[in-house]
Amino acid sequence: MALHRTRIAYPESAIPTSSMPRIGRNPPQRTPPTTDDGSVGRGTRWLRSCWLVAWLTLAGFLAYTGIGGWPADPPAIDVTPVTAAATERTAAIQKIQVGQRVVGRNPIRAEVESWTPDPATWQRLDLHMAKEHGGSLWITLLRPAWWVESKGAQVGGTIELELAEMGAWGPAEVQRIGPCPAIASGARHPVVTGTFRHETGPDSRVISLRLESQSEATRVTDNHPYWSVDREAFVAAGELRAGETVDTMRGPSRVASAEPFAYTGILYNLETTEHVYRVGSQGTLVHNTCPGGNTGGSGSSPKPQYGETPGGRPLTKHYAEDTGPQRNIPGSVVDNTIDKVPGVPAGGGKTVHYDPENNITVVTGDGQSIVSAHKGQPRAGQH
Repeated sequence: MALHRTRIAYPESAIPTSSMPRIGRNPPQRTPPTTDDGSVGRGTRWLRSCWLVAWLTLAGFLAYTGIGGWPADPPAIDVTPVTAAATERTAAIQKIQVGQRVVGRNPIRAEVESWTPDPATWQRLDLHMAKEHGGSLWITLLRPAWWVESKGAQVGGTIELELAEMGAWGPAEVQRIGPCPAIASGARHPVVTGTFRHETGPDSRVISLRLESQSEATRVTDNHPYWSVDREAFVAAGELRAGETVDTMRGPSRVASAEPFAYTGILYNLETTEHVYRVGSQGTLVHNTCPGGNTGGSGSSPKPQYGETPGGRPLTKHYAEDTGPQRNIPGSVVDNTIDKVPGVPAGGGKTVHYDPENNITVVTGDGQSIVSAHKGQPRAGQH
């Protein structure tokens, strides 16, 4: 849990650019009045001098602010440049939203999710949980539609979640189910799939962690894991030793101090497809979960037991171990068939999708789990 700023990646189109105000046509030119001998009068000469001073002043202002441009429009959120790359910024963690991308690469590649949320087949859930020692936890998740269905999630109802690292487990009230937002561009950056906001309790211990290369300390809960270069593992912030090396965007940096910090208020965390993100002025690498929680940080990982299609649909044991390997129909073809063709209800809670163009039949079960797929038309006794 953190109070810090984190690194966020934006698509180019989201970066505010300078703009010039709209300028109308020049007013018609008038011939200055003259005296009887044709010379310009003293009043007119004085007026010309005033105009000259005014234009020189304006020219000086334009030169100061940047010739050819006006000060840039304010950014949509509080961000400041952090690297030479124009698409990377820092932002307060409480302003990060699901669907955005943050900076970070997980050294433990086995933890990294192989999928990217697809707005066409994913949904957004807003939930609320009561913590064991009092206080509240507010959660926003992006999850595949099959996961939402398999949990039986309905607005006003509850689903079971386990968030031991936040002092909350049990029923979570579903406050809203809506469409998945657009996913920010930038494939090299992980997508934020969950945001967590909760109140401190008697078991919340916040420390002020400062690196030798850092002027301002980062305030974080003592169980939030940092990547230790020395141990080649994620280590709880409170267990980092003075002099231990951590990973930052500027290279390895040593821990200068870690001291208790009295804090009562709101704590924040993120879940990303890499399960890591970077924090603080140095961009230090941290994990998105804490001891006691699962890899996904939300106690609700969408990864199914027997694998999934590229679209995130879970495979049943029957399909994964029997019919799938035998019939060798790619998962992308299975997804395309389901997305392309409306399903027809069949017995036993199954649904049959038949694509006549490609002559493929797919049978799904609860939560759009893949039961069977084969070439040819549907037949009696699908399995």
